Amino acid sequence: MRKMAGILMTQRESRITILKNFEMLWADQIVNNRLTIILVTVLILISSVIAIHKFPLRYDNSFEMFMLEGDPNIERFKTFRDLFGDAEYLVIGIEARQSDRDLFAEDTIKLIHEISEMLEDHEHTTKVSSLSNYQYTHSSNGALITEDLFYDPDSFLQGTTLDSAREIMRGEKIALKNLITEDFQNTRIIARTEYIENENHHKIRISNDIYDFLREKDYAKKGYKIRLGGSAIIAERFENLSKRDTSLLNPLVAIIMFIILYFLFGSVIISCLPWLLVGTSVLILSGIQAILGFPMTVVNSALVPTLMIIAMGVSIHILTEFFFLRQSGKNPFESAKQTVKTLFKPLFFTGFTTSIGFAALSITQLLPVKHYALLAAVGSL
Repeated sequence: MRKMAGILMTQRESRITILKNFEMLWADQIVNNRLTIILVTVLILISSVIAIHKFPLRYDNSFEMFMLEGDPNIERFKTFRDLFGDAEYLVIGIEARQSDRDLFAEDTIKLIHEISEMLEDHEHTTKVSSLSNYQYTHSSNGALITEDLFYDPDSFLQGTTLDSAREIMRGEKIALKNLITEDFQNTRIIARTEYIENENHHKIRISNDIYDFLREKDYAKKGYKIRLGGSAIIAERFENLSKRDTSLLNPLVAIIMFIILYFLFGSVIISCLPWLLVGTSVLILSGIQAILGFPMTVVNSALVPTLMIIAMGVSIHILTEFFFLRQSGKNPFESAKQTVKTLFKPLFFTGFTTSIGFAALSITQLLPVKHYALLAAVGSL
């Protein structure tokens, strides 16, 4: 037993010696070949920029992205769309002005007509239903006739008058509570939008176009309250608000971390150093994401804060160890080598175990979570 214990102890000491020798060799190679490493890093960064330029990162918040592959609900949706057409809508709600009796005012009908025409001319709209293009069916001399509620919404000198249109709509049971409220104070324009599989950009475009149109016409100054809704608006808000929050949150976190680093080390230059690690990590990971073709989603938008947290923890360990050694009297080269030697194993295993933790999430079949897990696993290392 003693002999066996001695053999095991010897093997353990041998492994420790090999590891220490490797750590010292690694530290020597890192510090002695630092210019080569910097050059290689710069080349990798340039390659990442080229990859991002060649394969731009696009946003994909389509509903297919958040559904499981082979989900029967997707097939049902496709069948429904083939039978009945597009199933996504943009809805614009319009309220009568306080100065008007109800919606049947000349300016209001013209407003509805202008918005309806704009949507009808849009390339991603397949159908528009509104008060200005409403058609009603009635009996005339024993014949069933379908007529326009307004022959020419731009002019009321001929055709159906506003008073007669009001009376006609009182009897339109299908339109009441659907297209217009019973008190004639609120109506909506319903635009059926084009469906493009695994695509979200067209929804953003039509939403931005209607925003621009309403801003240009400035109906609010005329006393109108206009509200927007529907799948296109939800998609646009989802994406743009995510981008806005990211553009505000990440710089705010960076400023807070910079201030904390300054109070810790008392130097602006040292406080900037961790951001070299953060910046290069984000850029390289973005290049990898572009090459893999993983789109941006609301899930993997958390990648940058994740990398900021990991990189900041690593940076503070390195800076603290390096300056502790410098204060102990070691020169910069000795301090750098000893820092690499001391921290290589703990930081490597920290990054490695973190990577494994993220990689474990990749077993999910939900693509946004899978993409985030794989990218965060690579980013951790």
